[in-house]
Amino acid sequence: MNPRIQLSVRALVEYAYRSGDIESGFRAVTALTEGTKAHQRVQKQYGEQDEREVYVSAEIVMDDLLFVVDGRCDGLLAGGEEGAVVVDEIKSTSGRLPDGMAETYPVHWAQAKCYAYMIAADRGLDAVTVQLTYVQVQSEEERRFRQDWTREELERFLDEMLRAYYASALQQARHAEARDRSIKELPFPFDAYREGQRKLAGAVYQSIADGHKLFAKAPTGIGKTISTIFPAVKAIGEGLLQRVLYLTAKTIARAAAEDAYALLQDKGLRLQVVTLTAKEKICFREEVRCSKEHCPFADGYYDRINAALLDLRANETLITRGVIETYARKHRVCPFEFSLDAAYGADAIICDYNYVFDPRVNLKRMFDEQKRRTAVLVDEAHNLVDRARDMYSAELEKRAFLEVQRASKGVHAGVHRSAKAVNDYLLAQRKRIGEPQREAVAEQPAELAALVEAFVAEAERVLTGSGGAGPAGIASSEQRYQGTMSQGDLLETEESVSLSEAGDAAGGDGLERGGRRAGEAGARGSRSEGFLVRQPDDASQFVRESDDASHVRAEAAGAVDRGGTPVRAGGSSGEADGSSGGEEADHAELAVGIGASPVPGGPELLELYFASQNFVRASKLYDERYVTYIECARSEVRVKLFCLDPSHLLRTMGKGYRSTVFFSATLTPLPYYMDMLGSDGEADYSVVIPSPFSREQLDVFISPMSTRYQDRERTKEPIVSLLGRITAERAGNYLLFFPSYAYMEDAYGRFMALRPEAEDGKGTKVILQAARMTEEEREGFLAAFQSGSSQRVIGFAVMGGIFAEGIDLVGDRLTGVAVVGVGLPQVGFERDIMKAYFDGTGRNGFDYAFLFPGMNKVLQAGGRLIRSERDRGVLLLIDDRYLQTPYKRLLPQEWLDYTIV
Repeated sequence: MNPRIQLSVRALVEYAYRSGDIESGFRAVTALTEGTKAHQRVQKQYGEQDEREVYVSAEIVMDDLLFVVDGRCDGLLAGGEEGAVVVDEIKSTSGRLPDGMAETYPVHWAQAKCYAYMIAADRGLDAVTVQLTYVQVQSEEERRFRQDWTREELERFLDEMLRAYYASALQQARHAEARDRSIKELPFPFDAYREGQRKLAGAVYQSIADGHKLFAKAPTGIGKTISTIFPAVKAIGEGLLQRVLYLTAKTIARAAAEDAYALLQDKGLRLQVVTLTAKEKICFREEVRCSKEHCPFADGYYDRINAALLDLRANETLITRGVIETYARKHRVCPFEFSLDAAYGADAIICDYNYVFDPRVNLKRMFDEQKRRTAVLVDEAHNLVDRARDMYSAELEKRAFLEVQRASKGVHAGVHRSAKAVNDYLLAQRKRIGEPQREAVAEQPAELAALVEAFVAEAERVLTGSGGAGPAGIASSEQRYQGTMSQGDLLETEESVSLSEAGDAAGGDGLERGGRRAGEAGARGSRSEGFLVRQPDDASQFVRESDDASHVRAEAAGAVDRGGTPVRAGGSSGEADGSSGGEEADHAELAVGIGASPVPGGPELLELYFASQNFVRASKLYDERYVTYIECARSEVRVKLFCLDPSHLLRTMGKGYRSTVFFSATLTPLPYYMDMLGSDGEADYSVVIPSPFSREQLDVFISPMSTRYQDRERTKEPIVSLLGRITAERAGNYLLFFPSYAYMEDAYGRFMALRPEAEDGKGTKVILQAARMTEEEREGFLAAFQSGSSQRVIGFAVMGGIFAEGIDLVGDRLTGVAVVGVGLPQVGFERDIMKAYFDGTGRNGFDYAFLFPGMNKVLQAGGRLIRSERDRGVLLLIDDRYLQTPYKRLLPQEWLDYTIV
C-alpha cells in the first residue's frame, strides 16, 4: 500500500509559493481579533443558499505516494453567473486594499483554486468561479476579484502543487519507513538495566500507552534521561505516538538528552531530533536584526529554505545546534528560523518548558489530533513550579507610564492621554496606601486593567502607523507575500499553520502507512492565523504565534475564531535556569524573528506596550489563585498580578497531549509536587523508584550549627573551619553549597584566609561560582573537576544554582559535598503572601512556601555526589534543623545513617 501523506491545502500552497525574505516590522496583537470580525462580517452577508466553512478533501495518487489534501474554504456561494458555483476566500488586512488584480496575492489564488478543484470533483462541476474577498479591518471596505476555471485546469494546477511538494513528501515516506524499522530492532543501549531503570521505563511506556500523566520520582544516577526517552521512542515505533517533546529548564540538561538520543543512534535508531536554541545564542550576527537590509541570512531566506531542509534531512538525524549552524551557513539561511522549520517536521524536539506551558510562546502550533499523538517528557520537573508562577504573573511600574506620558505630549495625543490615566491611577494608589507602602488583596484591579487595555489600543495605533494600519500595508510587488513572510499584513482566520502542517511543508509530519490516518489537519473546525507579537524582555525581539484551542489562552487574548473556538495570543517569556544563582536568560522564541528596526514612538513605548499587553493578558487569567499586590517606594509604584498557585494553568496548558511525564530525583514530597504541577488526582499515575546505591557508598555527617540569618555572624568562623577540616581529611574534589551569593562570597574569603597556599594553584585549587557566567565559564568551572588529577579542586557554589543540579561528576571527579543551610527561600513579601494563601486553602503554608522548595535545593545539591555504583563520597549537612522532624522526614533514606559532628 502506498505511503499516505496528509497535509492541508494551506501547507501545500505555502510550500510551493514560499519565497522572499524574513522581514522586520511591528504587528499589533489585536489584529487577529479584527481579522476574525472581518471574516464574520463578510459571512453574515451570505444568502440562505450559500454555505460557510465548507470542509473539502481529496485523495490523489502520484507515483508511489497517496496524498490526502484537505482544508476548509470560507464560503461556497450559489449566485455565480449562469448558475456557476463561487468559491469565496476571505482575506483581511490592516493595510490598504489591492487596487487591481495585479496587486492580489498569488498564494491566495492558489489556496482558493485547490478548494475549487475539490468542490468541483466532489460535486461533479465542470467549472467553478473563484473569488478573493479582501477586507480592510478598520474601514470595513471590501474588494472582490473573480476568475473562472474549468475542472481540468484546476486539476492540473493541484497536480503542479503536489509535484512541487513531491520531493519533500517522498523524503518523509522514506524516513518514516527507516525510522519505524529501526525502532522495532532497537535494543536498550546498555548491556543491562540498572536497578530501578526497567521499572521507570516500564512506567513511562505504560503511561503513554494508557494516555495518562505520570509523576516519577527516581534517584540521581540511575539514568532517568534514557529511561524516559527509550520507552517514548518505542511508543513511536508501535504507532502510539507521532512525536516526543523533551522539555528542560537548563542547557546542560538538553545536552544530556542529546547524548541519550546519540546513544540510541549508535545502536541503529533513525529518528529526527531537533534541539531548539535561543535566537540570541545561535544568531550569526553581532546584533540580532532580522531583515534583509541587516542580515544576509534573512535576505532571501524563503527562496532557499526548502532546499536547505531537504539537504539537512537527507544527511542528518541528530540535529543539534552545531548541525544547524553548519547547514545554515552552507545554505545561507537564518539558523534560528532554520531550526524552527526543521523542528516542525521532526520526530522529537528538545526545548525549554516555555514551548508547552508558557501562555505567551508556543510550540503548540498543532491541531488536537497531533497533540493526542505527542508525549511530553518534563525533565527536572521540580523546577516547573516557580517557573510557572513567573509565566502566569505580570507586573507594571508607574515610572514607565510617566516617561511615555512625557515623551508623547504634543506628539501622540491618544498615547499621552491613556498613559497619563494609568499614571494618575497609580499615583492615587500611592497616596491611598501610605505606610507601610504595600498591600496585597485577593481582588483583580478591574479599573486598572481597563485603563491599561485602553493604553494598549492607543499604543498600537502609533506603533502600527496612522490609524492602526500596518507598517507597509499590503506589500509591494518586491515584498509580496509568497508564503509565510508577511502574515502580519494579511490577517488569516482560516486554518492556522499547525505544527503538523508546518512539518508537512518542511518535509516532516503527516505521514501514515497502511491507510492509518494521522489526523484531520484543518478539518475539525476553523483555525486562526498566527501573527507577530513581541518577546517582552527585549524590545528588539518578536515572535510569531499561532493559535491553539485552549480557553485559558483565549481568555488571555480576548479573541475567538470564526467558529467560536478560542484563539491564543501573546508574547514570549525568557527561559531561566530555575535557580537562585548564575541563571541565563535563554529566551524561548518560536517563530518569525523580527529585528530591531526603528518604530514610531521609540523603544520606551514599545517596551511599555508589551508589558501592558502581558498585564492585560494576566488580568484575564485572574481567578482565586491570584493576588494583586502594590509596592510603593518613594515615587515609584509597582503593581503585580501574582499567580500563587499555577497548578490549574499548568493543567490547562498541558491538556490534549497523549501523555505527560514529570520526572525528577527530588519530587519530595510527591503529593506536594503532584498538587502544584496540575495533577488530575486519581486519574494520574505515580511511581517512586528507590535508590539502587548502598549506604556504604556514602558517609553522611550533620553539624547542628545554626545558619539562620541572625546567627550567621556567630557561626561563620566555626563553619568555615569545619569545611577546611572536612576537605583536608579526605583527598579529592569538593563542592560546597551556600544559601546565597553574599554568604558564599564571605565564606570563600574566610576560607582562603585559612588556606593561603590555595592561591598559588599548587596542591589545591579553590574556584568560585560567579553571579553571571557565560557558557564557556560554566564549562571551565566543571572541567576543573578532573579525574585522577594531582591537583585537588574545591568549588564554592550556590544552592539552587546552575551547579546544584543536572551535572554529572562521576567517580573521583567529586569526592565530597557540603550543604550549608536548609535552602529556605528568603523571607519577603511574596513568600509571606504565598504562605497566607496556602494556609487559607487548607494546606500548610509554611511547607508550601518555604520548607518544600527549600529542601528541594538541599536534595539536588546532595544528589551531585553518588552518580554510579562505583562512586564513593562524603556528604556534610550543616544546620541544626536537619535533626528536626519536619526537615529530617524529607531526607532520602540513604542519608539517615549519619554521624553528628
